[in-house]
Amino acid sequence: MLHRPIQKNIALKLPYTKIEKTVLQFLIPDQYNRLIWHFSERADSSMRLGTLIIIMLHITTK
Repeated sequence: MLHRPIQKNIALKLPYTKIEKTVLQFLIPDQYNRLIWHFSERADSSMRLGTLIIIMLHITTK
């Protein structure tokens, strides 16, 4: 437990790790439909609904 405030944040100068982003170049329509079906069946919370919205937005930008 901290008893006094921290004066200096030593983590500010730590370098961020680089995360390589792997993205499929394309999906066939059947794969998009399967993704929409999968996530729409499970969209029972705002987080899961957000996942469905992201997939649908991705489809419309192709």
